[in-house]
Amino acid sequence: MKQFPDETFLNSLSETPQTTKQIKEKVGCSRDTASKILKRLAKDDLINMMQIEAGSGTGKMYLWTMKKDD
Repeated sequence: MKQFPDETFLNSLSETPQTTKQIKEKVGCSRDTASKILKRLAKDDLINMMQIEAGSGTGKMYLWTMKKDD
């Protein structure tokens, strides 16, 4: 199974909000892998996660951004 280092995800983020799909396409992994890693990075307070309403069956989606340097 292919491994995806945290740095790969961190380097794919910017201050512009991006969907999980956009990130997974940049990284080259599955949506499930991207979602799990991004949620862990957000829990570790390394990135920002914003939940918004979506028109899909789940009713929610996430936008991801890098942390701003203070």
